[in-house]
Amino acid sequence: MKYLIYQYYKEPKVKTNHYIKTDYPYHQLSQRNMQKYCEKYGIEYRLLSGDLPFDLPPFFGIFEPFFENWVHEYDAVCFVDSDIFVTQNTRNIFEHVPDDRISANFMDTQNRMKNLNKGGARDFSFWIDKGHINSGVVVFPRKEYKPLQDYLKDIKTIFNTNDVVYTSLGNFDQAFVNYYVRHVNRYNALPDTFNYHLTRKDKEKRFNQDFIHYHRQNKGMMKTDFNNEIILK
Repeated sequence: MKYLIYQYYKEPKVKTNHYIKTDYPYHQLSQRNMQKYCEKYGIEYRLLSGDLPFDLPPFFGIFEPFFENWVHEYDAVCFVDSDIFVTQNTRNIFEHVPDDRISANFMDTQNRMKNLNKGGARDFSFWIDKGHINSGVVVFPRKEYKPLQDYLKDIKTIFNTNDVVYTSLGNFDQAFVNYYVRHVNRYNALPDTFNYHLTRKDKEKRFNQDFIHYHRQNKGMMKTDFNNEIILK
């Protein structure tokens, strides 16, 4: 089996409130860490920074392998945000996901699904107990490549809409992943340990996890944590 972990980093042309400025290149630390993880398990690693269609913001870099159509080289691929570290004891994520569904973590403690309209074609009520998907770590199996590529053909239309379903789910790539997974009704809930989100989880327990997600204001911790012996490097 041939697997890939990829990250995407490119400075946005326009800084928004989603852009977090730090005094050090945190993304480079994450890249170094993730490369070591891939070497440990014989997984291919790629750092992407290519241009995206329709002048999409860098958040949509998660879809670059699908836009450029080289994703089919792999049996499964895993996108990882550039503000994530893995630990020395981290397991091989590909051994803990199914081969027929997208795997991602559901943010059940921060459930934006409850704010969405109910009824008709956009009835999200059945999903309210699951929370919404966080796109920091997402595993795409081969069986989802073609359906997702077909769905991405409408990305320009969806990106330009003010649809409450889209704008309520985090905007950018996270909203699109939620939009797609809800549409096809195929998903696997990735355990919290593979996307331990420090904005909503106990920070003291972070070194006991597989993937530590230093979301937003927590990026400042990466500079110190990188020197911790438990972080792979």
